[in-house]
Amino acid sequence: MKRTFWVHHIPFFKEWKTCFHYIMEKSDTFRIIFQGSKDVLESDEFLNAGKREFLSLPALTISPYTGMENSIEVTGELNRAARELFQTFMAPEQPDLWSFQFLKGNDVMLKVDDWTVGEVFLEECEVADLLAQGVSVDGEHLEEIDTFSAKASQPDIEVESWSKEALSILSDQLKRAFLAHHKNLPTPPEDGL
Repeated sequence: MKRTFWVHHIPFFKEWKTCFHYIMEKSDTFRIIFQGSKDVLESDEFLNAGKREFLSLPALTISPYTGMENSIEVTGELNRAARELFQTFMAPEQPDLWSFQFLKGNDVMLKVDDWTVGEVFLEECEVADLLAQGVSVDGEHLEEIDTFSAKASQPDIEVESWSKEALSILSDQLKRAFLAHHKNLPTPPEDGL
């Protein structure tokens, strides 16, 4: 059974480098999110750190990312060149990659979002390996969480992205339905009693 851990703030997690390298070596695939299309290399510098470098790797799959408008998901083999790029852009003191995952087969082992927040999904033997290397589950920087709440982060659950226009239409429809349903209800007295 997999155990799930939450990394609260990567720059303050002193064993991050050990944990990161261990998981990277166990993984065979990466996914990384960038803003804009594959042809737009000069957009938001914060969300797109490493975009040019990662897109230069061979044998990538590039698809629209459904979690954010006008963005792409880049998937590729976690080979030596990709590992070197991740090491370059994931300096523990200031990570530069906005959102990425390491996978082993189809299973996510590491998910990093917002540059400094991570989720780690490990088998018992992998947890034992990391503990033996000095990684501590202290609850302050690395905290075990229950697997039920972690499942919401697994890739088999899709998050739908809505445009402002679609949300506005939905809001209007809900208001009309609510008002139509409640028009026959008695009106509360003016004094609130």
